Amino acid sequence: MSSAFVTYSRDFGKLNMEAGLRYENVDFKYYDDGKYTADQSKNYGNWFPSLSFSMPFGDVQMQLSYAADINRPNYWVLRSGVQYSNHYTYETGNPFLVSEISRNISYDLAYKWLTFNLTYEHVSDPIYQTVEMYKDNTTRSKYKGTGAGESQKNRM
Repeated sequence: MSSAFVTYSRDFGKLNMEAGLRYENVDFKYYDDGKYTADQSKNYGNWFPSLSFSMPFGDVQMQLSYAADINRPNYWVLRSGVQYSNHYTYETGNPFLVSEISRNISYDLAYKWLTFNLTYEHVSDPIYQTVEMYKDNTTRSKYKGTGAGESQKNRM
């Protein structure tokens, strides 16, 4: 993985503006017993912009922000095997999950020790955990997602 980031800040009187842009490139090659597996390998690039405006109004500080970010699944969430958890539950990961991309808009107000925050978040390809019936009246906890690669391979 490689990345680069640039940021710019400028004041317009009392108004402060900060802008940033991050680029990330991922080139991950997955091998199973020395054999390249294209379905589980990942090669992609993403741009993550950010923009923030802040300004005081008397004793009140206000800020309006936008930011995009990425949440990659942990390696243990990507595991393909089924793991015994207890007498009633098994757990499994999902090697076909793709990263979540979030886009957030937030509005913040601060007055002395009081703060107010209003946030809207949109997540693309969310990762979630489900519980399903498994064998012998047990359940299986499993990670799923809505990403293009994962939804076609949801066969575990």
